[in-house]
Amino acid sequence: MALALAEATAPVAPPPALQFSFWRMAAFKSRAKQLGCGAGSLDGELEAIRKQLAKRHGKEAFAWPKTPSSANQGEGDCYVALMVYRTNLGDFKREADAALAIAP
Repeated sequence: MALALAEATAPVAPPPALQFSFWRMAAFKSRAKQLGCGAGSLDGELEAIRKQLAKRHGKEAFAWPKTPSSANQGEGDCYVALMVYRTNLGDFKREADAALAIAP
């Protein structure tokens, strides 16, 4: 009985493509922050998705990765950074929704 309960609560390994997409999103979030862009609403949406995925797949699978400083990447344009972030967040949300819709 205890073994069955432990198996039911064990996190399910995330699809590799979904985890890679999350790491990409973490890079977009980091870049927008480093540029000083106002990405609070996008960050909030990303965090909500991350929490759902972490609940299903475990905290370690969707922990925020350490992203390298982009100090050597020069200046950037907030409009472009936020547009790329927003577009990719929509794709990531669709991927996450599809993965969460599948029964564990």
